[in-house]
Amino acid sequence: MLNLPEELLHIVAGYIAYSLTFIERELPEFHYKYATEEIRSLSLVCRRMRRICLPFLLAFVRIEFDSGITCFRDQCLANPRFAESIKALHISSIHLKGSDILRQLLPRLPRLSWIHFESFQSDVSLFIALHCQVNVKTVVIESVHHLTSSDASKVLLHRGEIYHPHKKLLWESHLSRGMQVAQLTIHQPHFLHEGFRRFSGLRELDLIMGRRPVTLSWLPEITSAHPQLQKITFQDRFKHYFSRKLTLPFISDFVDRVCREDGLSDVFDLTRLVVSRNTLPKQSSEQWHVSGLKIVVRSALDRILPIINSSFPNVSVLSLEFQAQATYHIDNFINMLLRFPSLKIVGLRHAFNHLHYGCRKPWTHQRVMVINQSKKTPAAIMVEAGMFWYMTCIAQAISSVEAFFVHEEGMIGCDDWTAVGWYTVQNVPESRARCVIGELDSRKGFYKRCEI
Repeated sequence: MLNLPEELLHIVAGYIAYSLTFIERELPEFHYKYATEEIRSLSLVCRRMRRICLPFLLAFVRIEFDSGITCFRDQCLANPRFAESIKALHISSIHLKGSDILRQLLPRLPRLSWIHFESFQSDVSLFIALHCQVNVKTVVIESVHHLTSSDASKVLLHRGEIYHPHKKLLWESHLSRGMQVAQLTIHQPHFLHEGFRRFSGLRELDLIMGRRPVTLSWLPEITSAHPQLQKITFQDRFKHYFSRKLTLPFISDFVDRVCREDGLSDVFDLTRLVVSRNTLPKQSSEQWHVSGLKIVVRSALDRILPIINSSFPNVSVLSLEFQAQATYHIDNFINMLLRFPSLKIVGLRHAFNHLHYGCRKPWTHQRVMVINQSKKTPAAIMVEAGMFWYMTCIAQAISSVEAFFVHEEGMIGCDDWTAVGWYTVQNVPESRARCVIGELDSRKGFYKRCEI
């Protein structure tokens, strides 16, 4: 392999560098955030491969606050190769000082194509500079609050929210200047049949279901008008919709089967339904299939999951929230999940106290491996060690699973704790083993918008 021309080695490195992208996790363009173990191992082969692999390892940089911007500037000035490798910047917060530093750095970042601001306060000069920087294709923002009145053709609003489909938007002026919207949350979706405007760049719709029935008469028109739209989520956060026997064409057969099972409808609630777009040319509701579900389960999980599997064979995202007292041996739980051949992402909420490994707790000896223990309570550390062990068992048994989202919380005295976040599954090079990478965060609400 080392005898290949360097151009081919670059192609090989690029092919193995990044994990597959999940639309459920974040914007697909940030796939190079997840560098694989394969590219890391390849970078250790020799100096030549290290030089070839380094741009892939440094493609994504996350910066925390203005102090991070200063350190980032110093690193770019000291190491031009580092600056030339960066393709994406994710900046948690930026103010005027940091904005000025970033504007001056742009000419030193020739490969930068995406920049994502979680929170920002900037003057118009930064956005003018970003607009003029040819290599920068997209500027992602979470809020239009401090967005200037300059050209917005490169701006992508990550998540927008509409409380009535037909009322004028507060960010209408930015749309007229070219701003795109990636994800859109719509309240009162029962009004959608009256018409829906086009949003450039729209990839996901999140519909907050209420007490009124929702028809899908609008789906063909919206599908045709938004060629990038890949995912529609029906959220029943307050159990006002599905629990009241209001249904949708996608799940009518499933609901009928559950009703025929004695008492089964009383032991779980469907709180989220996700449909994804097929590649069929026909412009109709047949172009969509159920790809994800979230259920709140109180018991009888072994009866519920087989019906879900047979009703929705293409489910790739399954999220389970556990309530009541029922518990499941991890081996039995894995056997239930093995029924889903397309399963890629598993979400688990309050699962720790509902899973067990008989009388054994092998994770008690792995607590020392938990990262950032000084910021976590002893209970959170124990739960994180346990969930990491459980996720590793699942990942090794089910080869299709690529990621987990975990949410645990509890109370100690007057203090409550949270352990929430993503685990990514990666293959170990030159081995059939699979490893789980990631940590749980203790900040409340930090992952709220990333939850599945």
